[in-house]
Amino acid sequence: DSMVPSRDSMVPSRDSMVPSRDSMVPSRDSMVPSRDSMAPSRDSMVPSQESTVRLSNLLFVVLLPFLSLATIVRVAKAFFSCRDLQVGCTDTTLTSPLSSLPDPLAPSSVLRFILSCVLTCALPLCLVRSIPTVPLGYLSRPLHLLVRFGLPLAGLGTCASWVLEGLLQGGSGVASPMWGHVLLPRGVCALCAGTALVCSVKPYDTSKMATWKDALPGPRAIPAVVLLAVVASLWIPITLVLNDGVALPSALMLIQAALLLWVFTKWDLQGTRWALVIIWGLMSCQYFYCLGHTPTVTSLRFEAAFTVVDGDVSGLNMLVAGFVVALNTLASQVLFAIGLPLLVLLGKDHTEPLSAQLLVISLQYTAFHFLKMMVTVFAASLHRRHLMIWGVFSPRFMYEGAFQATTDMCVLFVYALLTMGPVSHFIAYHGSCEPLHCLPWVL
Repeated sequence: DSMVPSRDSMVPSRDSMVPSRDSMVPSRDSMVPSRDSMAPSRDSMVPSQESTVRLSNLLFVVLLPFLSLATIVRVAKAFFSCRDLQVGCTDTTLTSPLSSLPDPLAPSSVLRFILSCVLTCALPLCLVRSIPTVPLGYLSRPLHLLVRFGLPLAGLGTCASWVLEGLLQGGSGVASPMWGHVLLPRGVCALCAGTALVCSVKPYDTSKMATWKDALPGPRAIPAVVLLAVVASLWIPITLVLNDGVALPSALMLIQAALLLWVFTKWDLQGTRWALVIIWGLMSCQYFYCLGHTPTVTSLRFEAAFTVVDGDVSGLNMLVAGFVVALNTLASQVLFAIGLPLLVLLGKDHTEPLSAQLLVISLQYTAFHFLKMMVTVFAASLHRRHLMIWGVFSPRFMYEGAFQATTDMCVLFVYALLTMGPVSHFIAYHGSCEPLHCLPWVL
């Protein structure tokens, strides 16, 4: 009987099922909040120190880079040149060399020339100052001297060549001397070529390799420094053959790329690699126009060949002249393709082998330019009977083919330099991966 409940205990009473009237109507005190609960406390009105620091970091990390990039893009647009048969467009004189201006000694012309020289000399110095002391000490003795003294000296030689060409020939009508017209640019190019050659052959001191794991911040430090030296040794002669008027957008190109790399390392945007590759590729297209070029045959700057060639364009000089004109035209494609691995070397992703990351980003970058070229092929095929096929679509098709070939060669060169050259020891520190074994990371 004690275990079996009774019938009355199982059936609830009527009073317990119907709630009382007092319980359904809330009291007046519970509906009106108290004065203390409505007034916020003094501590909640004053922002905490942590929220203030977070807001300042947000302004510094988000708004400042965005505004800087937007400003650089807007300023660089002022250097665009007009293409053939473009209505309502006037060619700018900002990209003209000092010697070709009507009044080279005008205050605005001299001020622009001084700013070009300052940027050309300052950027290699900033590169040297930005390299930490520890990785710089592990470089080989020749490369150490070339990075610390050779690259700034090449910048000074570039400015001296412009002075002789612009102020002497343009200002006084007197031709610049032979050593200033040809020998000085050749010396600058030889100094930069020697830096790139040392980076490819003997970039670091082998006697100090036993202690690099304890001294260096990571295995990416030496390859990053070597690649920065290669980019600087390419940028100086490219700026030389572009002329002093295009030195300003050339410096803006370097500053914009450095700012994008800083944002990438600051935010650690490893999950958005495709977006970064697309932005990097669009910047190479942007500065093709900012450097004063247009995709037409008449916009080729044949006068750039005479920066290092002494008027006699025959034999070997013809090959040198063709190479200089191509370097002048494809400057942005060369620099951005060579500097592409910096997106990996300056990152913080250690989940994949470094060689696999380099292979993936190289394939992504070449795929971006390949898709861009295929769109141009489709447009040229679609408009093959258009009236302007030979004036607009065919030159664009030829330029896109040159862009693709240049990008492929430069990406292949820098990938071989990092994975098969002397710095491959550091690249393989976190594990190496052959191209076929890298297929999972590639996919």
